[in-house]
Amino acid sequence: MATSVHCDPCLRIGQSSNAVKVCTECEESMCQLCVKAHQSFKAFTSHHVVNVDVLPQSVFTSKQYCQIHTEKILDLFCTQHDTLCCRSCMTDKHRNCNSVLPLEDASRNVNESAMLVDTECELDGIADTLKIFEKDRKSASREVEDAALVATSEVSNVKDRILKRINEMEEKIKAEIEDIKSKEMSEITSTQNEIKGMNEMIECLQQNLETTTKFGSNNQKFVMIHSLKTKIKELQERLQNMLSVAESVDITFSPTMDILLSTKFGLIKEIRKPCTIVHHISTQMQAPFVPRRPSTFKLTGELKLIDSFISSAVITPKNNLLVCFFDISALVLVNELGIVTQMRNLISQPWDIAIIPDTDEAIVSLVPEQSIQYVKIENLALDKKVSVKKKFPTQIRGIAVTKDRIAIGCHAKVYICTMHLDIITELSVGRGNVYYLHFDNFDRLSCILRQVHEIYQFYKTGNLSFKYSFNDFSNNKNGITSDKYGNVLIADTDKNSIIQVGSDGHYQKQILEGKDGIKNPISLFFNSIFTKLFVVNKNGSVHIFDC
Repeated sequence: MATSVHCDPCLRIGQSSNAVKVCTECEESMCQLCVKAHQSFKAFTSHHVVNVDVLPQSVFTSKQYCQIHTEKILDLFCTQHDTLCCRSCMTDKHRNCNSVLPLEDASRNVNESAMLVDTECELDGIADTLKIFEKDRKSASREVEDAALVATSEVSNVKDRILKRINEMEEKIKAEIEDIKSKEMSEITSTQNEIKGMNEMIECLQQNLETTTKFGSNNQKFVMIHSLKTKIKELQERLQNMLSVAESVDITFSPTMDILLSTKFGLIKEIRKPCTIVHHISTQMQAPFVPRRPSTFKLTGELKLIDSFISSAVITPKNNLLVCFFDISALVLVNELGIVTQMRNLISQPWDIAIIPDTDEAIVSLVPEQSIQYVKIENLALDKKVSVKKKFPTQIRGIAVTKDRIAIGCHAKVYICTMHLDIITELSVGRGNVYYLHFDNFDRLSCILRQVHEIYQFYKTGNLSFKYSFNDFSNNKNGITSDKYGNVLIADTDKNSIIQVGSDGHYQKQILEGKDGIKNPISLFFNSIFTKLFVVNKNGSVHIFDC
């Protein structure tokens, strides 16, 4: 070892000697003399004594202290909750548990237990997955560098093409200027020649008049003056005609593009793809230390709304329901008694709806016309409507919103956008249409692809949290929500049930079915404090469960 280890028994009596052995049961380092003394006691003959340099410098100890009662050692094990506890914890939290064992009894035969094998296998599995993941990240790093080089090259190519095109446009517009100049100069020159001819004619007439005035008789003067009237009239008419058509031409240039005002000539987007590496967790290791009690749901009410197809619904801050009726193209506000208090007809069919947190507005996806409609929650007054035909290449369906992001589901894609619908991130999800989206309490985004029987969940960073594939072939899984623990709930319309997938994506169970009162559920959601679950059925009714 790089540093010497002192003998623990010698230190307690004020002596100093180097340890050569370690007893793993006593958790003591001992010198050679103390080892002989230790081995001389019959009670210690079964203890494991190993060379001090065999163990790592940091050795695990069984003397772990309770995080709540920091002065107490964790020396008990509750088999019901599968957790270590101290004696104070046993009194406070495990008094009614069926079996609380001393640590010595719980750890007996641990070397032959499946738990030890599972632990070793899990550590090996994590190490193997990390190696694969590390290799994948190296590959991803190279891909990012290559993609950046390609994108940079494309930017340069676009710049060269823009400059070439600008040069071509420059030559073309210069030629156009020259053509205008030549035409106008030709017209001006023609007018100048005509003016010159008229001036020469006037000079000639003036000379004739002057000569006749000086040397001619009165009859000759009279005849001359009379003959000049006609020519003067002709000159005046020519002059007036020339003046009426004469123009001054100013050649100006006005750019038709805002190139100088633009900050960029292209957009850079990050297209994210979920990591395909999967780490498989064994059943024993994935079980939580303290199992959650199964959620219980008790039917306490039913609201009968309009008998028409409901595609989606949400609960407002005032505990009213805001409902999308797809067939009749309408939004409906329903109070807690099931009475329709507001109804707003739309010119396009609404599919999904989400309330913008801390505002009085909701947003609705309008499928046929590919637009997002903003609506006031209180009176369903229609606000702005934004067309997204050019922004998203395929039909929009699901929609979800947080305080600073809007998620929009399309075919095989989910687009994370700013509140102004500018795309931040593009997420790839399978091959089907994303009909419904949901942000949970932990800011994770879940989406469902009902044609391919898959759920995807993403962290806020855009990384994949989990992907879950259903083991049945029901093509009509619709609404999606999550409880306060992050478990995902899905409405299975065809099988008339509500399915729960764990927050880690590793288990599935049915929590509600037809005998509980639901009737082909298509949408579902909790109230803000998770005490009520609302299940919207295909026939236009809503069932309310206490939970």
